[in-house]
Amino acid sequence: MQEKLTIIKSNLKNGLYKNEAQVRVNLIYGLLSQLGWDTDNPAEVYAEYPTTKYEDNKKVDIALLSTDKKPIVFIEVKSPNLLKTENLELFEKQLRDYNRDNSARFSILTDGDRWRFYYSLTEGLFSDKCFKEFSITSDKSENLESEFKVLLEKRNVIDGETEKKAKEYLHADKKVKLMINLISNARELSLSNPYPRLPVALIVLCIKQGTLVTLEEAISFLDKRNLSKTLPEEELIEEKKDKTNDETIDDPIEGDYKDLDPTFSKITEGYFNGKQSNNWNTLLDEAVCQALNRGIAHSILSREAGVNILDKRNVQQGFRQIKDSKYYIQGVDARKASFALKQIAKKLNVKMYVKYYINKKQNAGKTGYIEYPDRSG
Repeated sequence: MQEKLTIIKSNLKNGLYKNEAQVRVNLIYGLLSQLGWDTDNPAEVYAEYPTTKYEDNKKVDIALLSTDKKPIVFIEVKSPNLLKTENLELFEKQLRDYNRDNSARFSILTDGDRWRFYYSLTEGLFSDKCFKEFSITSDKSENLESEFKVLLEKRNVIDGETEKKAKEYLHADKKVKLMINLISNARELSLSNPYPRLPVALIVLCIKQGTLVTLEEAISFLDKRNLSKTLPEEELIEEKKDKTNDETIDDPIEGDYKDLDPTFSKITEGYFNGKQSNNWNTLLDEAVCQALNRGIAHSILSREAGVNILDKRNVQQGFRQIKDSKYYIQGVDARKASFALKQIAKKLNVKMYVKYYINKKQNAGKTGYIEYPDRSG
């Protein structure tokens, strides 16, 4: 197979594949044959497979069939260099639709050079189901051979080894995405009494979101992104401690306070992706509703946003129904609502902004705000 990949890499770099048909016949079929698939047997490698019996135009380029003659892998082929970032959303929607009525366990999107592997059976947006991506022209041939064998060799696909690897990749990717979302909060936590180290603060926040991260994983995450050395933490912590122990220090800040604790607050201006409300829970309902409509599972939303969402079968006292849905959400205070709003905005990659006024306790009279994305950079 090494020799085959070397030839393909050379052909791609020299622009020998001119269209989608050549990628399919001259490149992909050759790879599938090397990986144990019988490309001469349409009961195993099915070209132009109809994904639904109701629409003739919904046909995936290649379907790999399992021993029970059901599709286990869908491969959607594009012309060379067509798998660009600006086209990706459209192509992923196409793959999602193929899996709507007749799901294959795995889906692959490729233009011959770039390969994107999706585990179709996991929950969430289809883009979040991608567990592996590589390029034949950019990656080392020896690594490519190993990846192709693990992810696309017939025996591994049929026997479940590929599915096991896909779940491992997705679980690791989920941890990384969660840590990226929580890093700014972890920094803030590390500068608050009792001043945990940044990796420890990150672990604490991940556990609160229902994901266990080891100290080794947290340190590795920070080191790879040079985040563990971007703040003079010890100096900042000592400064904070000094201020905590000095009762004469008064540190007034004029204007609006970013991410000020919203406990005992009232919204003066709030919107989430174009929808407005001056009530924390009403705004949160809107955010959750948008997320559910985008196909995010309520269980994932509950875990990542830190709110309790139940379906009708399991509804309990203290839950209210989310408009236009079968789901119910538990009421939360302003602090939890603000956290959930920001997490959902990040998840959907939409704009949100909430400005609020504190009317009780030590921050009374101050105005705070939360936003996504952060306009301050």
